[in-house]
Amino acid sequence: MRAAVEREAIDLEKAARNKILIMTEAAYPSMRLPDISGSYPKESEAFEETSYFSNRKFDEIRAMDFDTNQMVFEFCPRHFLSDLLGAYIFSTTSDEVFSTLAFDRSFASLGPQDAKRRIKSKIETIVDSLDAQKRELFREYLMVALVPLGDFHSLHAKRIIDIL
Repeated sequence: MRAAVEREAIDLEKAARNKILIMTEAAYPSMRLPDISGSYPKESEAFEETSYFSNRKFDEIRAMDFDTNQMVFEFCPRHFLSDLLGAYIFSTTSDEVFSTLAFDRSFASLGPQDAKRRIKSKIETIVDSLDAQKRELFREYLMVALVPLGDFHSLHAKRIIDIL
């Protein structure tokens, strides 16, 4: 009996991940990042952090790439943040690795004091760059990937859902 319940839970998790992958493909039809490093000098840290992702297909990017290039969200030009988030969601969902240093850095700038600040946090800037379809994808991703973790990721995911 217990094994059947565990299999059912695994099947539900797999179905939820598959739904996210399908939603990602619908929200980002090209499934490719633009040249997000093109405006930076080649010697700069911004170029180093973003060049790996430039012009890559989503399925060429692994979750661990967001650990290696943990400042990519910080250096990504605003008009490409939505695309970078799509690649992030696709790669972490595909790899089943829902916590990376790059995203944790973006979470770090979201705190209770943000409502009083005049400068938007990085995560708020990302959310502002999303259309309705991409917001729904992000909300679903947070509910499936981060809320169940039950640690600080869950708390931050709930704060982001409030922003959405």
